[in-house]
Amino acid sequence: MIITSVLAGAIFAKYRFPGRTVLFVCILTTAIVPFESYMIPLYIQLIPIHWINTYQGIVLPYLIMSFGIFLLRQHIGSTVPNELLEAARADGASEWWILVRVIAPLSTSAVSAIGIFAFIQTWAAFIWPLLIANDQRLFNMELGLTAFQFRFSTDYGKLMAGSVLSVAPMLVAFLLLRRRIIESVALTGVKG
Repeated sequence: MIITSVLAGAIFAKYRFPGRTVLFVCILTTAIVPFESYMIPLYIQLIPIHWINTYQGIVLPYLIMSFGIFLLRQHIGSTVPNELLEAARADGASEWWILVRVIAPLSTSAVSAIGIFAFIQTWAAFIWPLLIANDQRLFNMELGLTAFQFRFSTDYGKLMAGSVLSVAPMLVAFLLLRRRIIESVALTGVKG
């Protein structure tokens, strides 16, 4: 999710090509449409390619994050000067080198924010893994918690312990990345 967001955000922010605005509007409209409205057609498309009950089928909807593309397009467009890119090109740098060595380091605050959102979104996913995974070995943490709920009873002790374990990685990810976000935001306000 982060790689596709950085790549698409940089392309939409710094490169001019025909249909750029139309394509970006199409990506933004996918942010408005809830995933639940198109998950059944996606499921039907995965049947012929045999991606049901596979890891790639579970991961597929989370590869592209339209909010991440939007956030990075805005961030890169406003904070990465075109002069840096032109100087790198004049020195003979390739477009991939510019993306990895110039654009990405200058976008760490936005990438950190997207990292938090992406991790929370994928870690807390329930409905898509429930639909796509039939084998319990493919269940994520949220689906695994349903193993403690039975038809007429619930093992609340194990369910609550599992819930704490489920929330802990999201909390740790936020605590590790929040300092970088705050520092980057503070530094962007300083003109030198």
